[in-house]
Amino acid sequence: MRNIKIISTNDVDNTNNEGQNLEIYKLDKNKSDENELKKMVIDINKSQNEFVYLITNKEDLFEFFNRNIICKKMTNDKFGIESEFFNVDIKNVTNEFKISLEQNLENNLYFITKKYNEIKNIFTRNMEQVLNNYGSVFQIDIKRLVKNTAYKVNSKDELINLINEDLNLISFKQIITSRLCIIFYRLTYFDLDASKASIGRIFTNIFGESESFKINLNRNPNGWFFTDLNNKIFRGYKMNSLPTLSTLPINNESDLKIKIAKKLLSNNIKLKIVAEAIEMKEEELKNFIYGNNSSSLNINNNFRISPNFR
Repeated sequence: MRNIKIISTNDVDNTNNEGQNLEIYKLDKNKSDENELKKMVIDINKSQNEFVYLITNKEDLFEFFNRNIICKKMTNDKFGIESEFFNVDIKNVTNEFKISLEQNLENNLYFITKKYNEIKNIFTRNMEQVLNNYGSVFQIDIKRLVKNTAYKVNSKDELINLINEDLNLISFKQIITSRLCIIFYRLTYFDLDASKASIGRIFTNIFGESESFKINLNRNPNGWFFTDLNNKIFRGYKMNSLPTLSTLPINNESDLKIKIAKKLLSNNIKLKIVAEAIEMKEEELKNFIYGNNSSSLNINNNFRISPNFR
């Protein structure tokens, strides 16, 4: 299991971890530009060491690392908040659907309840890890996170309130909103600029085509109050026809894109053109092609799930 410990500190030069032969990277926002950051991310992802360290004063660090992440905040030469979580991949989400389907076929009533709760818990757990745990150490650009979605918010707290309403919608109507899927993907892939079109294609492969809904959501016996989507048109996926075992995708869209990219590059097509064609950033593509990046990451099944974000 490969790990990265990211230490947030105002004094990058004078901060070091104890021990010998450690692989330590230092990123000073006042001395480094975005190109240096991208190169450092690639070097870290290519590293064969099981543990690497990144010491930085970049408050808004939000980069994809293909290893388990541990965050620490150092204030006045003392370690403060510590947070640990795992990156996830849509492919793992479909694997969890497989487990639920296989385990509950004998009892249809239990199976129906269980599968929705499992999906809701996957979304809750992984978004909470990034928004709350990682977000307690590093700043997340909420405006970029919700760009081109139906979330109209100005702060993390406002977004969390609407996310909780969308999570309740899964339990109430077995509908998962398109906007929730976009936020889930951008957070868990650490890609604030992922387009809603490319994300939509991924979730269409999992849930089927999205639909438009307009429902009186506040007429319910559960005490849930929906402030944003009640009696308004919104898009989402109806989960009464989840994919069967035979129709679950074996490979996710990212795997297919990389396969196509390798074929194009082998025919001397420029990397910039290939990246544009498959709707992927050049640095991200380099990372996948040359950095042995894995598209299968782990879900932290031991993370404590709370009913709502805080």
